[in-house]
Amino acid sequence: MEIENLSEKSLKKTFKRLKKDTKRFSKLIVRDALDYIDFEVDISNNLKYLINKIKNNSYMPVKPYFLNMPKNKGSNRPTVVLDIFDALVYRFCVEQIEDELLSKTRQKNIRGGIKITANKNSSTGDDFYEKWFDDWQKHNENLKESLKRKKYLVATDIASYFENINILILKDSICSDIAGKNNLLNLLFYFLEHTKYRFEYEVNTFNGLLQEDIDASRLLAYYFLRHHDEVMANFCKENNAEYYRFVDDMAVTVDNETKGRKALKTLTESLRRLNLVAGIEKTEILTDEQAKKELFFVENEEISILQNELIEKIENKEDTAETKNKIIFYYKKIKKEGSKRKNWIKILKRFYTLCAYGGFDVFSKEIEKHIIQYPLLFSDTRIFKYVLRQKNNVLNKIIVKFINYLYSEENLYPQLETNLLELFLAVPTSKLRRDTIDKLKKLSSVIFFMKSNYKAMSDYAKALSCLLFYKLNDKEKLNEIANFFLRNKIHDTVLQKYIVLVSLCCNNQTLRTNILDKAKRELNISLQRAINMIENSKKMQKDKIVKNYINKESFIIYKNKKFEINEKFDHIRGKLLKEVLEIYA
Repeated sequence: MEIENLSEKSLKKTFKRLKKDTKRFSKLIVRDALDYIDFEVDISNNLKYLINKIKNNSYMPVKPYFLNMPKNKGSNRPTVVLDIFDALVYRFCVEQIEDELLSKTRQKNIRGGIKITANKNSSTGDDFYEKWFDDWQKHNENLKESLKRKKYLVATDIASYFENINILILKDSICSDIAGKNNLLNLLFYFLEHTKYRFEYEVNTFNGLLQEDIDASRLLAYYFLRHHDEVMANFCKENNAEYYRFVDDMAVTVDNETKGRKALKTLTESLRRLNLVAGIEKTEILTDEQAKKELFFVENEEISILQNELIEKIENKEDTAETKNKIIFYYKKIKKEGSKRKNWIKILKRFYTLCAYGGFDVFSKEIEKHIIQYPLLFSDTRIFKYVLRQKNNVLNKIIVKFINYLYSEENLYPQLETNLLELFLAVPTSKLRRDTIDKLKKLSSVIFFMKSNYKAMSDYAKALSCLLFYKLNDKEKLNEIANFFLRNKIHDTVLQKYIVLVSLCCNNQTLRTNILDKAKRELNISLQRAINMIENSKKMQKDKIVKNYINKESFIIYKNKKFEINEKFDHIRGKLLKEVLEIYA
């Protein structure tokens, strides 16, 4: 089957964009043991293999890796991680239709649909990427202006939105809007139908759009509500109201409460036709003053002023003590009352970001409460930036608090567990105290070997504990891991690859030989790519892609066109690859 515009060249562009968007694959919630360097060094053959599978109708997506992300109060978001081949197929398909999807959906008041390919600057010809945060700020500005004209705001979102998107309705809508790409659309929906995560062999209801970490689903979810947008636009025209949407967060500004209730009636009935339901918890009718307060308009403006002041001082190498005091004062000023409001976590995120830029210790005494109350705040690299910028004594105290959290009954979210382990891996060993290192060694042992009643919430957590043994130079435990692999059948392919690569750095040559022999017999394509690199170690040591990967030493905290703030970190996967190549060269 010939897929429109599918070629090695177009897929290579998709790979480069995916690599850029995920910061060299480091932002994926389940990272490959080598961040797909073993895929990239032989990218031409890998892409030809994928294209051939698709053209011969033998392509079948791999079952996605499942890892729950935190929301709040114990609830979670079912998030999947795709095999690299499947991620490329999904991204490629969405990239090929994103312009058509956006042309049908995007309006000044309908935001949250961010392009995943670059735009061209009309004046300079340079590529630039749309920014999620910029779009969110414009959405807030639109609401703020609307509330100058209207007296009430109706706010709601959609309960479990991605999980309830019907793939067949989405397919009908896209196929009616896009012409000349039939085979591409067939591939896209074949992929979506076969990657739907089903529990206990349940019947495929075709409900549920993948919640992944490569930004392809977000655009489809943004588009899915376009007919609903038309219904709301007609309502607004008839009732002198204004409608705003950011992905599935919706707001209608009206002149009185009665029209607010009418807006909710129209909105919920329209959603029901798409088999969707408004979220009860976030549904409310607010006065203009209440809305301004709940949406933190004043606070966001003040934080933006503080951020610009801080960035300017850092850029000009000026003292930031005065700005730090302003940030701390303002945080304390709004915290008591602001923390009771629903959107407080968005403000808290911005304060953590400011403190990461400046390297300020503002939250070390509160961080234990924050991780329990706002677990989503600790599920991405924002917390890396904050911790890495702290002085050694503060950094060690925070690490110990996170270790204690992992031992506690509050450790409820698999992705938060692994994100903290990733943080431990990123902190330079030179910054860790001896007692902190001992605590990390013990934690690694109880996670991997399931000691002290600690039960890891995912195999990926065990994989990262292997890497933590390597980081802390625990050769005795590397030998134990190697023997564990030789004695046991490891079914999880991600864990298997981590175990093999870490075991190949043990100090027992016989063990290493046995490990490599067994690894070659495993039916794990990702692992075989790594073995192919190992068997060509001398060549790989000279490879430019490999050299650039190994030599990465700094973590970017902030970057604009003029300067960047960065911090040294332990690129532990790069160190692992370097040592393995040296051993086998």
